[in-house]
Amino acid sequence: MGIINRKRTGIKLAVILVFCSLTFVLVFVGSRQKAAASASGPSPSYTNAPNEGNCTVCHAGPPANSGTGSVSIAGVPATYLPGETASITVTTSEETGSAYGFQLTAVDSGGSPAGTFAVPTAPPVQTQVVAGFIAGVTRMYVEHTIIGVQPTQFGSKSWTFTWTAPTPAKGKIDFYAAGNGADGDATNSGDFIYTTSVSTSPAVVYSINGRVFLSDGTRGLRNSLIALIDQNSGATRTATTSSFGFYSFTDVLPGTYTLSVKSKLYRYAVKPNVVVSTSDLSNIDFIGLE
Repeated sequence: MGIINRKRTGIKLAVILVFCSLTFVLVFVGSRQKAAASASGPSPSYTNAPNEGNCTVCHAGPPANSGTGSVSIAGVPATYLPGETASITVTTSEETGSAYGFQLTAVDSGGSPAGTFAVPTAPPVQTQVVAGFIAGVTRMYVEHTIIGVQPTQFGSKSWTFTWTAPTPAKGKIDFYAAGNGADGDATNSGDFIYTTSVSTSPAVVYSINGRVFLSDGTRGLRNSLIALIDQNSGATRTATTSSFGFYSFTDVLPGTYTLSVKSKLYRYAVKPNVVVSTSDLSNIDFIGLE
């Protein structure tokens, strides 16, 4: 009977030893996999946007924004036009870091995605666009790749990509970003997490329209080229008259402009100092000169 009990005890110890060994292996491998996943890009929804957490969910360490570093978002315009593109740069700074990461999203006031992102495709590819399902909607995120964690200078790392504003405009848009200044030990502890946000609003825009007439002042001239020149920046937009001589410019920012007509049939006086300030401009007409 004593022999049987000793055999049973030995079997139990063997089972416990195997279980503990497997548990250690799984925990070790799991922690390494989490660290590797973070290095290749975080899971979506950690930008500190509404209904999201930030990177402290996975990275054990000081509370967010408690270190001496920062994360910043540069290049977001104060106002935007539908379809306008902007070059955005995110920089994560942490003097004790040896590897750096980030994640950014852009949402409207309802928490829906606002605009689209495009990242450089020339190697080495350091950023990527991923999707995440948050609060019933799919948001888009830009974040680092496994190649994009190494600093380009001491104490910081920057990433640049392109944002295209939504068409039509979606009101005020908020950009949220989280950055990680990691100590590079391949674990999720000892890292400094930072968060920030910036906003942009739709530009106040107006329209200019009118008509180009023949010299008799009654009939419109089609296919005339109208130039709208910003007297401050020199930027030029063009429009072609319709079959009845009508033209129109939309999404005109406040400013002072010059309007001119190019035609093979008639000469037209240039209209300088056309001021767009608080309302649309109509009936800015041209009559052909003999």
